[in-house]
Amino acid sequence: MPLLLRRVLLSLLPLGLLACGGGQGQETAVPADPAGFVIVEMGTLPVVISVPHGGTSVIPEVPELPWGSGVVEAGTLELARAIQVELQARTGQRARLVASMASRKQVDPDRPVREGSSHPAAGAVYARYHEAVAAAVQTARSQCPAGALLVDLHGQGVEVGSILRQTQNGRSAELDLLLGPGGFLASLADGGLALFPTQPRDLEAREPESGYLLDAFGIQAPGGIQAVHLALGMEFRATPKAREAAAARVAQAIVAHLRAHAPGVKLPEPPLPTARRRVAPSGA
Repeated sequence: MPLLLRRVLLSLLPLGLLACGGGQGQETAVPADPAGFVIVEMGTLPVVISVPHGGTSVIPEVPELPWGSGVVEAGTLELARAIQVELQARTGQRARLVASMASRKQVDPDRPVREGSSHPAAGAVYARYHEAVAAAVQTARSQCPAGALLVDLHGQGVEVGSILRQTQNGRSAELDLLLGPGGFLASLADGGLALFPTQPRDLEAREPESGYLLDAFGIQAPGGIQAVHLALGMEFRATPKAREAAAARVAQAIVAHLRAHAPGVKLPEPPLPTARRRVAPSGA
């Protein structure tokens, strides 16, 4: 059993005993395969896409968490997959994707373990999610220590036509780099997306129910990488067409960031402007 999963299960054991009447009642079985509630897609780019709140699958016999809204961030998983398609089309490569299929009402990977899971079965799913992200981050960092990027995808209903970024005010990512020339966030804004805030020193709006993945995997953490929480309004998630348009711009920003800050990563050369393309002579 992986070390992280073992620690999570041991930390939740007292809760499991209490739920069973101090060990006198029926034992609660841990799913044999918690990986069934976590999507893990391998990739070769030094980019990790995390989707902690896109799932609706119910873990059998697991009660709901006693706090938080448990709201599903609709369309975030579909958006992540659309980004993968765009990256494949633009570079021939994909990011590493980790997504939770489990109901947020039962397990929340974006909270500390004692808040994100209150049952051994949910704890197993939680541990699987964090192990998958940790492995992806480690590999991405080994490829490109300075430019590797974690994009934590979320939804929000406050600004339906905007994207709210969160880096814990520069703690989990270097804002001067990401908002500078070729940086991921600067490229998002240049692509026409309404990103807030846009200046490195502007204070970010704190999301009370999210942010732990930034704590765990941002640059301030041992072995961490540039980590950004992006909360997209429903305008970007509501329909397949909207998701495709948003995915194209996010993928374009990722590629621009890699070109500027991941020089060792092999990417196709960008096409020349039409006026500069060489045209073969007629009859050639």
